[in-house]
Amino acid sequence: MMLTLLLAALQAASLAAAQPPRLVDPQPAITYADYPMEAIRRGEAGIVSVLLQVSADGTVTQCQVTETSLSKLLDAQTCNLLSRRAHFAPAIDANGRAVAGEYRLSTPWGLEKEHQPRTSVDAVLQVPALPKGYDRPAEVQIVFYGAGSPRDCAVLASSGSPAADRTACDYAARTFSIKAPKSGSQGTSVAAVRYVKATLVAGQAN
Repeated sequence: MMLTLLLAALQAASLAAAQPPRLVDPQPAITYADYPMEAIRRGEAGIVSVLLQVSADGTVTQCQVTETSLSKLLDAQTCNLLSRRAHFAPAIDANGRAVAGEYRLSTPWGLEKEHQPRTSVDAVLQVPALPKGYDRPAEVQIVFYGAGSPRDCAVLASSGSPAADRTACDYAARTFSIKAPKSGSQGTSVAAVRYVKATLVAGQAN
């Protein structure tokens, strides 16, 4: 019994230490050409956020809609396409082994090809001095839960400086809120995904 509990604890610790899956295909998995014609005819648009389960070989095994576009067609199309097209480097545990993991992302669907709903923001942040190691913008992912306030921040592309990455997350947490999202199905936790690309410049801080 004690051995079983110990093994379970070690497994949990290993999973907690895992690096999450990483999307490796540089091309968008979904484009305007994928817009369902029936959704266009109905004038349906919106943002779909999903939680993907990614296997140890980098394939998508499950897709849950955590923020609905209020269009069943767009929600279903998002999961169908991501399940077939999204390619991942799998999560890595503390021992360097590939393991299953989770990945969140959002997809905008807009009726006008050049004017899609916004899921990302470019921000220029003034700081007294650039943090050591900073050499490029920080790209972070923000997750909003039921009330529409940001709760989680994950660094998708580091600036080269942990301090600058934290600044990007702090800025997003202070600045952004969205309309309270709704999940795509009963029993699924609500979570809306947005993105911030933060460029730091040295100068008088706001």
